[in-house]
Amino acid sequence: DSTGRTASCDFSVTRTSAAPQIVCPQDIQATNEDGTCSQIFTFRDPEVTGGICDESLTTIQTSGLKSGDFFPLGTTINSYTVSDSTGRTASCDFSVTRTSAAPQIVCPQDIQATNEDGTCSQIFTFRDPEVTGGICDESLTTIQTSGLKSGDFFPLGTTINSYTVSDSTGRTA
Repeated sequence: DSTGRTASCDFSVTRTSAAPQIVCPQDIQATNEDGTCSQIFTFRDPEVTGGICDESLTTIQTSGLKSGDFFPLGTTINSYTVSDSTGRTASCDFSVTRTSAAPQIVCPQDIQATNEDGTCSQIFTFRDPEVTGGICDESLTTIQTSGLKSGDFFPLGTTINSYTVSDSTGRTA
């Protein structure tokens, strides 16, 4: 003003970028049908957003297996973290779960035999049912639930032989 008095003020404008965000793929469920202990899986990288201009975002996998690795039976948790140049972070995770094929059982064909020697019973032998399913160290348990065993004396008439197979997870056929 005319008396020489002055006034001033300062203010600042600060622009910041959005905090980083990360979105992982959906959980993956897969059944092992080929009998191998591990299988290669590929998946897309997590989607990362945030940061502007020259600000760089750094994404690291903190646990789990990489896309293209062999994944074992069971569940593998894959975790990722993204960070920006100011130290802000975001994280996500997803699982890859591999299960083995359910057990299956195929019994021998029915046996028809005529009593030629006039005895009331006769010894019959037959092959065990064929079981499939389960892999690696997963064990299958086959139990005869009714009938007579191979090599037993079979009486005249029909004898029904029944079997059940189960795996270590409790699945049966």
